[in-house]
This record gives sequence, structure tokens and C-alpha cells, in this order.
Amino acid sequence: MGENFKGFMKMSANTEILLMVFWKAARKATIGGFEKMMFNIQYADLEAYDWINNIPPKFWADAYFSRSIYNHLTSNMVESFNAWILSAQKKLIITMCEEIMIQLRTRFEEKRELGNTWSSMLVPKAQKLLDTRKMKARFLHKVISVMDMLFEIHYLGKKYVVDLMQWTCSCRKWQLSGSPCAHAIAAINHMHMDPTVYCLKYFTVEYFKRAFETPFAPILDDIKLTGIYNRTVLPPRTTRLPSRPKKQ
Repeated sequence: MGENFKGFMKMSANTEILLMVFWKAARKATIGGFEKMMFNIQYADLEAYDWINNIPPKFWADAYFSRSIYNHLTSNMVESFNAWILSAQKKLIITMCEEIMIQLRTRFEEKRELGNTWSSMLVPKAQKLLDTRKMKARFLHKVISVMDMLFEIHYLGKKYVVDLMQWTCSCRKWQLSGSPCAHAIAAINHMHMDPTVYCLKYFTVEYFKRAFETPFAPILDDIKLTGIYNRTVLPPRTTRLPSRPKKQ
């Protein structure tokens, strides 16, 4: 969507600025933050605002996602996979499938070897995000315990509610990323617990290894296909499409 928006605004002098604000709107975790960014776009360029509004935010804005996106927002996954298998696509169907299978086997083997080099509980990317938020949590001003696992966090004049039982924070970054936000980490530290255990299991090295542990079964060259020889392959039947009758 970002590239489509950029293409739509290519004649505008403010394209880069509008694109930057658009991505900020997409990544805002709360509806209030999202609406603020959208107001900025509306103020700067009404045409751009109308173009964005034609696509419901539930399809592209973090603030409207009800489930975790695992700290990853992208729109080009299919394009990336298509580029990855581009050379194989030019082959005949069986050869294409075999080449894609070889690519996948190689990829899985590389990932298994990579996973075996890690000794931490979390994969490096998840650990880096958690460490960044741990650093920010040091500067939170006040942690107030409301109940056993419910806290009110004060930071820069704002209040945030953290529920360690439900794994939620009112900033919604914990719910969206699957990793405790700085406010949640402040509450976790207050309880003298380890923030790592509050990360989703999918960020652990164990689950990374499990994702690539199943091997692809080898395929022999001398597979015997029965019942397919001596058959004539006919083209699909065609039907005449409705059209304007010829003039007499």
C-alpha cells in the first residue's frame, strides 16, 4: 500500500513527507495516535487523505489490528517469495517443483544451523527489541501497584495501565508486538521477575528450531507413473463470449 500511495502522490512536492506521515499512521498502536497522524495528512493534502481513506484501516493500520502482528508489518511478502523462486518459474512444472524443493531444503538447513549457534532464550531480533525496551523502562518515573498484577505507570505526564495477568498495556505495543513494552517491563521489574518469560513463545530459539526441524522427504528420479501414457492431452474447451451481433 505504501508503494501504491507513493505512486499516487508522485506528482506532489510533498510526497516524501506525506509518505513518512503515512507510515507513522500505519504504525501507531492506538486509535488516538492514528487519528492524529491522519489529521496531519488531511491538513497537508486533502487528496492524499481521501485516497488513504478509501482503504479501511483495519487492513493496514496497527491501531485497528485486534491480534498480535509479532512486531512485523509488511505488504510485499508474496512479491519477495515470487522473486526468490523466479528462476524456477521458467522451468517445466516438474522441474520447477524440484528446484523450489531444493531451495526450501537449503533454506531449512541454513536456518537449522543458524538456530544451533544461539544460546539465548530469545532469537536475536526479539532479544534486541526487548533490550531496547528494558533500557527505556529505566527512565519511567513511577510504578504504582493497583492490585497484585495490575499497575499504573507514570511517564512524561502520561499514565499507562499494565495488566501482567492478561499480558496487556494501554499503549497496546505489548499486544501488537508480542514483546513487553517499556511500561510492562517497569511493572515486571517492580515484581522482580524476568521480562523474557512475558514474550510470546514464537520468539524463542526453541520454537525457531521447531519451525525448521521437519525435513523434506527426498524424491527419487525413477518414480514410475502409471496410467498416464498413451493419452492425448487436449486443450480446454472454449466457449464463444457474448458480443454485439454483426451488422447485416
